[in-house]
Amino acid sequence: IKRERKLILGLHGFARKGKNRTRFYRIWQGMISRCYSPKQSQYKFYGGRGIKVSLKWKKFLGFKQDMYELYLDHVKSFGEKDTSIDRINNNGNYEQRNCRWATQSEQAHNKRGRGKSIK
Repeated sequence: IKRERKLILGLHGFARKGKNRTRFYRIWQGMISRCYSPKQSQYKFYGGRGIKVSLKWKKFLGFKQDMYELYLDHVKSFGEKDTSIDRINNNGNYEQRNCRWATQSEQAHNKRGRGKSIK
């Protein structure tokens, strides 16, 4: 666990004092954890399938540069609790051209199929 925490903390690119309390930071931290922490419960659906985070976004400041203003716009319209990061192509990586902010309802319509389909 300490090693995973060091990985996450080492990727952000600045002293995190106070930043981990913001929802935006926790979203970024969750994205990193899902892709690079095998002990994380959702890893099998992300990192375990080969989903990665772009090199720029591995540092918090890179993610913030690309996504913070869009995040604020989405929060203004839908609220913080109904704003989450969404990969447009669920087989694609976390990167600027494949991510958007979405509501829970929008995310529910953008899931990859799991298991066998019924014919």
